[in-house]
Amino acid sequence: MGAILKAAYVYSSRDIRVIDVPKPRVEKLDDVVIEVKACGVCPFDLRIYLGLFKARPPIPVGHEVAGIVEEVGKDVTHVSPGDVVAIDAMIRCGVCEYCRRGLDNLCERKGPLPHGFAEYMRFPARYVYRAPKTVDFDELALCEPLACCINAIEKCGELFPGDVVHIVGAGPIGLMFLKLFKFMGLKTIVSEVLDHRVKAAKACGADLVLNPEIDDVEKGILDHTYGYGANVTVLTATSREIFSLALKSTAKAGTILLFAARYPPITVEFDPNVVHFKELRIVGVEARTMKHFYKAFRLITSRAIVLKDLISHRFKLEEIREAFEFALQRKGLKIVVTP
Repeated sequence: MGAILKAAYVYSSRDIRVIDVPKPRVEKLDDVVIEVKACGVCPFDLRIYLGLFKARPPIPVGHEVAGIVEEVGKDVTHVSPGDVVAIDAMIRCGVCEYCRRGLDNLCERKGPLPHGFAEYMRFPARYVYRAPKTVDFDELALCEPLACCINAIEKCGELFPGDVVHIVGAGPIGLMFLKLFKFMGLKTIVSEVLDHRVKAAKACGADLVLNPEIDDVEKGILDHTYGYGANVTVLTATSREIFSLALKSTAKAGTILLFAARYPPITVEFDPNVVHFKELRIVGVEARTMKHFYKAFRLITSRAIVLKDLISHRFKLEEIREAFEFALQRKGLKIVVTP
């Protein structure tokens, strides 16, 4: 028997276990074995944990991964053992209709779920990116969620310097959007009810922060934009009330980004005439393409975007159940698990 390592699997709703499994080894010419140094907790992981993602247990979890190369296959030339790397942990088929269109985030034949909540993982070399050794592992693990935000922003159409963005929610994703939009030279409004996240949005430089439990958010947005409304509204959380607010507070020819999936699903009623006469774009966002991941990787490794201040809590792999339960309570910001 080969070496044994620790890895986390979900067995049923709220039943996650760290168990002993064989250490992955190179099996194919393009394989890379990575020693995991950091893996971020994502809402998708939490949906698996809560039993909202249907797959046969035990289910591997963890796709926001950074680590060190342990071993490479014979055909791998761009990374070597000892290299610090980020992993774009989504295997695409490369030949379906969507992959050929450059929409590989919508690949119809994605590979098996990655396994970042483990001491080691194996992944195809084309998804492994060599980073400077000076980059913080925790930040490097956030290439994936930042890439998803970049995918969303590129769906907004033409934006002008000084345009106004309303970000609904100041969790980790909302704050990543905030940093990206500020990097682009846009004005930012954030609405959030949790006090620690209100403070985080202010600390990250939001031009205006509104608390829906205290403030009239629609009035605040219109007052701040001379009655025009936000050019972009990003919904990192969704409800009927939030969607209704977005329709009213988004400017003509503006974009409403539906970033967050909603569980359980809801049905939203709205007047299509509002969309018609205001020429609104309502756009869904699913994951990221390889191009978006590379852009996020470049932003993080060049220090153009700094995300370290978004990481509020760290847990060890053996504490992963506590990490997931803590994330569900929304008491912190970004949570990272380390072996």
